[in-house]
Amino acid sequence: MNIGLPAAQRILVLAPHPDDESLSCGGTIVRYIREGAIVSLLVVSDGAAIEEPDGYHEDVVVIRRQELTAAAAILGISQLHELELPDGQLIHHLGRIQEAIRAQLADFRPDLILSPSPIDGHSDHATIGRMTLQLFRETPGWALAFYEGLAPLRFNWLVEITDVAPLKEKAIHCYQRSLFRQPTLFWEAFHALNVAKSAFVHRPGLFEAFWVLHTPPTDYEIIEWATYGFQPHDNGQPTLRTVQQIDELLFALREKTTILTHVQQQHDTLQRENTELQRQLHEQAAVDTALRQTVGSRTQGLQQEHSLFSLKFTPFLRHHVQRAFPIGSPRRAVLDAVKRRIIQYTSKSPSE
Repeated sequence: MNIGLPAAQRILVLAPHPDDESLSCGGTIVRYIREGAIVSLLVVSDGAAIEEPDGYHEDVVVIRRQELTAAAAILGISQLHELELPDGQLIHHLGRIQEAIRAQLADFRPDLILSPSPIDGHSDHATIGRMTLQLFRETPGWALAFYEGLAPLRFNWLVEITDVAPLKEKAIHCYQRSLFRQPTLFWEAFHALNVAKSAFVHRPGLFEAFWVLHTPPTDYEIIEWATYGFQPHDNGQPTLRTVQQIDELLFALREKTTILTHVQQQHDTLQRENTELQRQLHEQAAVDTALRQTVGSRTQGLQQEHSLFSLKFTPFLRHHVQRAFPIGSPRRAVLDAVKRRIIQYTSKSPSE
């Protein structure tokens, strides 16, 4: 086992999500920068799939980006790159991830890459670890170090971070939203992992753990590493396939759970929208009822006014007609003839 910083002057850190760089290797990053090395950080996902007590929020991506920027500044990282791929779905974006890492290899030319493990329990972490391992086999000229997540990692290298731990803690506390508003809980969890490594060196301190590779391993060597040297009788191929099948089933379960969560959130949203529409319809119905009552009252008032008008002015009109057209006068005869003609005309059927 090695103790100290692996030799490197240009370090590329791959973080599946905003916060992974601080939690897993924040102290190591600070130590490299203090010794004059250049660190570039590539954050792959947008962090949008974080589970919150009251559901998804549209501003979570913006807030996690702000938290990332603040944490990177505390650690001293000057080169920050964000792919903003869908959180929890990195397995579906291998082409984009490979392209971004290859661009870093070509432009930044790292001599060491810090990456999550290819057997990490989180699907996004495992995706990045496997992609990095594939590129490590295809592209020579750099070393690869898998860093430790919440699950303990079989390691062959320890980096002491005792003196820089306060900066790691401060960076972790930038991630209020990212760490479910409980950054202290996560700091204590990773602090415990770092303290536990002191038992391997027989002295107090804080240590971040890595599995450092200078030459590409075979799949069988990866299984041997993950199983602490277990040697199956059949050269490990069924064991490898079993591990792959279990990993695929776990990923499928996480993916279906994520989809179910999103469907439930959409259902809740539709229910809220339906409730709001029902409320608006109820309000509109009340307005319509009030309007009908107003129109009814107005119509009744107009009918009453018409009746009063008829009672008041009908005798007046009859009196003046009788004066203008006296009975027996030629004018009254003409008026009666016109009246009979009108009655006769209006009583005919349409065909007539």
